[in-house]
Amino acid sequence: MSEKLIVLSMDAMVSEDIAYLKTKPNFSRLFKKQTGYTFTEYLTSCRIDLACRLLKETELKVSDIAAESGFSDRTKFYKVFSEKMGMTPKHYRKSKT
Repeated sequence: MSEKLIVLSMDAMVSEDIAYLKTKPNFSRLFKKQTGYTFTEYLTSCRIDLACRLLKETELKVSDIAAESGFSDRTKFYKVFSEKMGMTPKHYRKSKT
């Protein structure tokens, strides 16, 4: 899954470089100016997009999809997913099948 690799690559970049990037105020400002999103908002959006695809295309458990999408905390995944999508991951899966 190339989407998973992209998110994992982004996670690797974040874990290695985020401390450095956050010391560069221009990065955050320029990223938001170019995308309309903060870096964290963009990363979260990528993770939710991947989770949606996995919910539609696989039979993985929701907890596994949370981990595959880059969320280390299942509770946070449910909260963020519900806020962004207006329904729980389980309801989303049922509505797309």
